[in-house]
Amino acid sequence: MWVKVCATTSLGDARLAVEAGADAVGFVLAAASRRRVTAEAVAAMTAGLRAADSAGVEMFGVFDGVDAEEIVRQARVAGLTGVQLHAAVAAEERVAQVLAVRAMAPELAVMAVVHWEVGAPDAGERVREEMAALRAAGVRRVLLDSKVGAAAGGTGVRFDWAEAAEALMGVREGVDLVVAGGLRAETVGQAIRELGPFGVDVASGVEAAVGEKSPERVRAFLAAARG
Repeated sequence: MWVKVCATTSLGDARLAVEAGADAVGFVLAAASRRRVTAEAVAAMTAGLRAADSAGVEMFGVFDGVDAEEIVRQARVAGLTGVQLHAAVAAEERVAQVLAVRAMAPELAVMAVVHWEVGAPDAGERVREEMAALRAAGVRRVLLDSKVGAAAGGTGVRFDWAEAAEALMGVREGVDLVVAGGLRAETVGQAIRELGPFGVDVASGVEAAVGEKSPERVRAFLAAARG
């Protein structure tokens, strides 16, 4: 089970995640986030991870804009290996954004985010349509996350995993599905059983405070996800 610990704001927390067994760490460069860090701050953290010989660990930046050129510029400044793309746009625009980033920076792994709008009666239909469009465009890694009102990501709110599993039938083949939203050590096992994902992504579920990871919660989450 691939595990990413996201919304990392310090080198100490990044190293904590890696030492606990995480396959990837994430840094939020989205301007509206309470956990935002600058590309320059991320560069210091990624350099620290490389200096600590964290071989094979993926380092993702979370972006919410649609300007592919700026995303690539910041990703390179930050020393990232991948980008996670959030954008409140139509499926066609999302596909265009992903393709543009891949064309400009083939060295970067790209993970497109699809949002399950909690409480929306057509959430499943919209997720299915967007997943199908991304899959048809050759996108191979998709993160399915909760959306609550204007907040997308880091809310600590889960969506209906059983309903999502049904909505994704027939449109997830060949896609590495990563699940986020409301995951904690106590809930990640159920999410894995119901959705059968490639990986899971956690942020607020392993925090002691906003932007500060809890060593106990990080270790418990990794143990539960792998168990």
